[in-house]
Amino acid sequence: GVQTCALPICLISNNILGIYQDQAQNYWIGSDKGLMRIRGGRVDSYTTQNGLPDNLVFTITEDHEGSIWVGTRKGLTRFSHDKFKVIGAEEGLPISSILCTFTDRQGNVWIGTRSGLSRFTGTGFVHYTTREGLSNNFVLSIYEDREGTLWIGTAGGLNQFKNGRFRAYTR
Repeated sequence: GVQTCALPICLISNNILGIYQDQAQNYWIGSDKGLMRIRGGRVDSYTTQNGLPDNLVFTITEDHEGSIWVGTRKGLTRFSHDKFKVIGAEEGLPISSILCTFTDRQGNVWIGTRSGLSRFTGTGFVHYTTREGLSNNFVLSIYEDREGTLWIGTAGGLNQFKNGRFRAYTR
């Protein structure tokens, strides 16, 4: 089951890889030993025993419906109604290490992997790679500016995604 205890004694790891604050003001912490949710001074810990694809948790985001998306070394999962659902090949996501996640203003969930950038459509994924103009398929970070332009950091440069097109900035 879910392990619960009080701060500060019960962090499951000191290797913190991702931090996210959800709409309900809970903190979600990704580590090398699983996922932690801090709410009201209490810590709930989640691991592969609770449904995570892997205990190495890199990234966390929340969609507009309040579901928490967790990216791990061995795939993506969505946490909703206290249950994890692995999102993978059935939904059209290439099996890959999930390095970063981001929810844009329009509610799109973006996924950065070692094999490109993916956007969840609600039923499946649209994939973007170097074929579509991304400077490199190793996607490390995603950010949206005030104008709604997406910025994607890769192992081969910075990319701007605006009006459905990429512009690469490399040295």
